[in-house]
Amino acid sequence: MANAHRFFLFIILIFSLPFALPAQTVFHISPAGNDDWSGTIASPNPSRTDGPFASFERAQKAVLTAKGKTEEGEITVLVHEGVYERTRTLAFRPEDSGTPKLPLVWRSAPGERVVLSGGKAISGFTVVKSESIRNRLDRNARGNVLRVNLKEQGTSDFGTIEQRGSAALELFFNGSRMTLARWPNKEWLRIADVPQSGDSLYNEGLDRERRFNNVPVGRHYGRISYMGNRPSRWKDPGTAFLHGYWTWDWSDSSRSKHSRTWVSRSERLLLSSSIS
Repeated sequence: MANAHRFFLFIILIFSLPFALPAQTVFHISPAGNDDWSGTIASPNPSRTDGPFASFERAQKAVLTAKGKTEEGEITVLVHEGVYERTRTLAFRPEDSGTPKLPLVWRSAPGERVVLSGGKAISGFTVVKSESIRNRLDRNARGNVLRVNLKEQGTSDFGTIEQRGSAALELFFNGSRMTLARWPNKEWLRIADVPQSGDSLYNEGLDRERRFNNVPVGRHYGRISYMGNRPSRWKDPGTAFLHGYWTWDWSDSSRSKHSRTWVSRSERLLLSSSIS
């Protein structure tokens, strides 16, 4: 009977011993954060002396520091709800990786929506009041065109419309991409003819394949005749861009047009030496 009591006490003592659990380190990122804080609490404290980080880069640095102090456990970065505007790539290098004994986890906080955006929120749009600009607009449109100074809001690189690919800066409103000012407003401009004369032949075309008036497909002199004369109403288009299928019906591209002579009203002829 005494032996039984000793065995029972031995079992109790064993299961009463504390177990050493792997250490877990948690960092937080929030739009309400500050990179001078510790990043170890989810929200700013009442005195606003501590709280989450504001940037991914600051959290990344904290993770590396924590990783160098332990070999086991788990390091987690919780990103809290909000839109995080990015002006450069967030790069994860080999040293940012975890190990089987020390996994590194980046994730959104449970139930919270996180957006990493390469765009920038723009505000302060006002109706165009400059008469020089208003005179370039249709009368019906003058009260509906808005302006904003992007440089005042930190955007000075407007990008470049490339021949293929980049559309330069893009504007989104309520989740929809806005269309650059263009003519026609919808669909495509109809080409009436491709005159087979001019100062320079830009493309010989395919002699083995002839379609319209027995002209080799793709043959052109950089000139097109189109339906309509809207550009004749433009006060000063400056540098505009033409987007279309200039040579082949499977290859579209954008081309700049610097000439201020857009239309020969008698022939409705567009001249553009840049089309090739």
